[in-house]
Amino acid sequence: MSEPPTGEGWIHEIKYDGNRTLIAIDRGQVRAFTRNGNDWTRAYRRPVEASAKLACETALMDGEMVVQDENGLSDFDALRSAIHKAPHRLVFYAFDLLYLNGQDLRGRPLMKRRELLMELIRPDKRSPIQFSDHFEGEGAALFKAAAEIGLEGIVSKRSASRYRSGPSRSWLKTKNMVESEFVLLGTERDSDGVPWALLASDRDGELKFAGPAILHPPQKEGRIGRS
Repeated sequence: MSEPPTGEGWIHEIKYDGNRTLIAIDRGQVRAFTRNGNDWTRAYRRPVEASAKLACETALMDGEMVVQDENGLSDFDALRSAIHKAPHRLVFYAFDLLYLNGQDLRGRPLMKRRELLMELIRPDKRSPIQFSDHFEGEGAALFKAAAEIGLEGIVSKRSASRYRSGPSRSWLKTKNMVESEFVLLGTERDSDGVPWALLASDRDGELKFAGPAILHPPQKEGRIGRS
């Protein structure tokens, strides 16, 4: 979308530039998964360890794993090196709660789920588990502010919507950035067996290396890396 939705019944959140992640808690045992079901528990050790300390027996949180720069902006390109060289920089921004203590919350309104999520994640700026705040009102104001400070965009959500794992008209993204086309040079796997795509951009007829991106198989929508 080029403009956020208008009218009542919407909340608006910052769109983080990271990896969509689910964190599952089961009586002190925690696992972290990508949206395609790949297990990244080892790669996300610090947020996983912090999740084990949350005051619940079981829970399933949906959110974004990010690395932030010195200005607090999420930096997708820094994710790979941080996983291996600076795992202390990883932060999980949780924006939804699907299960809690044996209860399936997916049929409850979004705001009810977020209220429970906010109670679960106590405010602590030093924690690698953070609650993704929202803005109520017209999304245009948040979208303008996001553009001015260089954020990727916002996500607008129906406050009364039920949880859906796939595309939904109840969750709408408004992006500031223009999407770019890349040439796939090849793929490689790191020491944890995670697949990465090696990308290049075409600049005046010459290929320039653009860096790696996480490769999430199967790519049903032709997307690489980001949510």
